[in-house]
Amino acid sequence: MTETLPPPTQSGSVSKEGTSEANPGARDLLRDVATSLELLVLGLALLTATCGGMIYRFFEFNVLMLTPAGWLLVLLGLWAVRVVVLTPARLALRRQMKALAGVFVAAVVVHVADAAYLHLTLGKPEADWAGPLPRREFPAATRGLTYPGANIILLSIDTLRADHLGCYGYRGDISPHIDAFASEALRFARTYAPSATTLPSHASMLTSLYPGTHKAEVERSIPLAQEVTTLAEVLASAGYRTAAIVDDGQLEPIWGLDQGFETYAVSPQEGFRTILPQALERLETLKQSKFFLFLHTYDVHTPYRPTLEDLARFFAHYQGAFTPPITDDMARALSGQYVRADLNDIRFIEACYDACIRWTDTQVGLLLTRLHELGLDKNTIVIVTADHGEGFNEHGKVASHTYNLYDELLRVPLLVRFPDGALAGSVFDYNVSLVDLMPSLLLLLGLPYDVPMEGRDILPLLRGSAPPADEPVFAQSICGNDRFPNQRAYEVGPYKFIQEYLTWRERLSAWVGRSRAFYTLGGRRLFDTDPDYDESRNLLTIDYRALDALPVAQWLEDRMYEVVREGRRFRFPAAQPVELTPEEHERMRGLGYIQPARLKEEKGRR
Repeated sequence: MTETLPPPTQSGSVSKEGTSEANPGARDLLRDVATSLELLVLGLALLTATCGGMIYRFFEFNVLMLTPAGWLLVLLGLWAVRVVVLTPARLALRRQMKALAGVFVAAVVVHVADAAYLHLTLGKPEADWAGPLPRREFPAATRGLTYPGANIILLSIDTLRADHLGCYGYRGDISPHIDAFASEALRFARTYAPSATTLPSHASMLTSLYPGTHKAEVERSIPLAQEVTTLAEVLASAGYRTAAIVDDGQLEPIWGLDQGFETYAVSPQEGFRTILPQALERLETLKQSKFFLFLHTYDVHTPYRPTLEDLARFFAHYQGAFTPPITDDMARALSGQYVRADLNDIRFIEACYDACIRWTDTQVGLLLTRLHELGLDKNTIVIVTADHGEGFNEHGKVASHTYNLYDELLRVPLLVRFPDGALAGSVFDYNVSLVDLMPSLLLLLGLPYDVPMEGRDILPLLRGSAPPADEPVFAQSICGNDRFPNQRAYEVGPYKFIQEYLTWRERLSAWVGRSRAFYTLGGRRLFDTDPDYDESRNLLTIDYRALDALPVAQWLEDRMYEVVREGRRFRFPAAQPVELTPEEHERMRGLGYIQPARLKEEKGRR
């Protein structure tokens, strides 16, 4: 019997299923490739969800950059390509969608089960999870420390790192006058700024509210809201005369920090060259009454303008391409954005910074000398501190700050000299924050207050009426953008937890849950700051203790969110954005707070 063959199908004809059958070999190959990719992505999703923590033991960087949810989104994209390009029929499409739904549900079930297992088996760390704290004991407590009617001088040296002062262990003869002052004062060895940016940090210093609560920040031109109560307002209501002499930039009156000050003088970024004469003149007019004098200077902030004599103390024979003044544009050139940083250049930039500290130290000495000559030191609480520090390539940024929450940006000096010399030369070696300053000062003065504050009163610790607690410290950045996400940091004992956060990531995190992979993302970092003082080893990614560190990270994040939720109950409204003039834009750009691209964009809107 002869078999009759069907007539050949013309090229480009349509089959019964309604799909072109041209070049079936190539189509089959593409289907095989798509299937292989889908299986690979599905495997990565399940692998990341179930054993991500163990994977990170064997790699020095995060090779699985996505969460399980991210891999499933990639899988959805690949399946969409298959549906549009490769699916030959509606029946096949239905089969594909059913299979996709089944895989998706299976992955979610596995992921949720893993998160539940992690929560039930690891739970919270034991009470002694932090281990012994290698901290010095606080010296004999003083039970007095009450100074009703005492004057207050608060000096904020913008961008001054604690570890670049001699009294905090820095090399060389960099700060002889501040060191001498420290011998007469109480030195807080572990003081943290609540932010690494000038406006949010100063607003927190003067209100005892964290940046996320008071909401003042420059990136979106939000000033301090009028509804927030400042230290100057409380003191003014108690009969104090209040005065401020500050450099411009982020402390201009448009940013709202002038609330409560009787006089608020702004210097055009001339630092102590103009601030010191004004301060000495103001002291003459205030000495007959109780007063609060707030001083601020950018002398240690970029642009660095060291004298040649001071610069020669720290770097005498530099042959590189940079010459003072060291501007923010030069700093960005050394921060990996334009050229690769050279070690010799970095050392020179840091020497310029140190030379500026040396010059500023001399001016502080002149201020303290005049205070003594006027006899005001016998009834004045003098405080020397800073709003944040400065980075010198510890984490990729040179002469820069703002976007990160590492210790070189958060650790600041805090020296407090009491009128009667109490606790002179003592060291308080427990964590404190600049938000603790306002409630502690008001208690020192014996002033009642009923205003919202998030800082704690540390006076009971100094008086010996309360033992040091677990010393938690919280900080956050609220001026992030697409390139630099906002961050939160929380530190207890030797452990420090840093979390990057964006609105979409927070929503995604709620769905993802607390899987091992969730805690090994680059956006979550855990450091043991005792052996790892420079915060270079993230225990959640590259350390062999990754899985052991998970309960610590969970516990710290829970505590951190308690602080965030506590701040949200105050519900201060954000102030309306301010409109900056072109001159104000240029001054802000010179300080590094407004990038050239944003300046052009703002001008375009005008």
